[in-house]
Amino acid sequence: MRLMMICGLALMMLQACDMAKETPESDDSARSTASEKTGLSDAGQSVEAGLTQTQNDLLEQFYGWVETGISERTAYGAPWQQNLDYLGKLIDEAETPFEQELFNRAMREQYGRLIYPFSTQSVIDLYRSQGVTISEADAEAIHPGIGTFAFEADEENTEWLKAELEKRDDQWWTISEFDEQVSRHVWLLTQHADQDREFQRHALRLMEPLASEGEILPRNFAYLYDRVAVGEGRPQRYGTQLGCYDGHFNAGPLEEPDKVDDMRAELGLRPLQVYIDGEFFDASRAICEATD
Repeated sequence: MRLMMICGLALMMLQACDMAKETPESDDSARSTASEKTGLSDAGQSVEAGLTQTQNDLLEQFYGWVETGISERTAYGAPWQQNLDYLGKLIDEAETPFEQELFNRAMREQYGRLIYPFSTQSVIDLYRSQGVTISEADAEAIHPGIGTFAFEADEENTEWLKAELEKRDDQWWTISEFDEQVSRHVWLLTQHADQDREFQRHALRLMEPLASEGEILPRNFAYLYDRVAVGEGRPQRYGTQLGCYDGHFNAGPLEEPDKVDDMRAELGLRPLQVYIDGEFFDASRAICEATD
């Protein structure tokens, strides 16, 4: 279960990288589940059972760094500072309270994915970068708890977005009414609402006619379509949700393998194998191959 969560978070990180670089495809391709997370207190601190006081203190330190990083928009010298700058610019230039809240929520969930260390050694290195020495045993014990930040943000974002949609009488956010950035980030929060599949299915129904009208980004529809399909145990249509299948990193079962590249091209997506081989998936691919 822990390995599944690590693989999922490794894939989640890709969304923020793609957003900052403005690439055609913008998604984490993750398949995380709410059952794989540990609990958090109202203050966002770990209350995971089975940890020592030292380990819980270490987790509290991590959440403190995250909160400081978000408020100060700093990546602590990590190479993804550009991602925070990108989201920060959107927050600063937001024209309405809704847009500002949307971008702030995107900042929080993306920060949790960006800061996530993929291995026990990465946990040790993260703490060392903050002047804290941590043992290998403690790093391994708190590793799953570190990943809960992004999951909790997803749950809070889903409830907020559902309430906002209700205020709009179930009218989805369109590019003509708002703009492409709002459309993209509403989709981002929806894409990560894996703990509420019914909401994702409902959003997909609202988005489908808008995709053909150019009122949402067609590729966003493709990613959510595949996300819902994977969540329901069905083959994907566009192959956007990559994962580890029998030790191989790929898209798994597809509705129409022979037509997938044509369908992707219609939405402006790269050929599937080019997508799978992309450098953004190097970390996830390495984790998958290591499990073979």
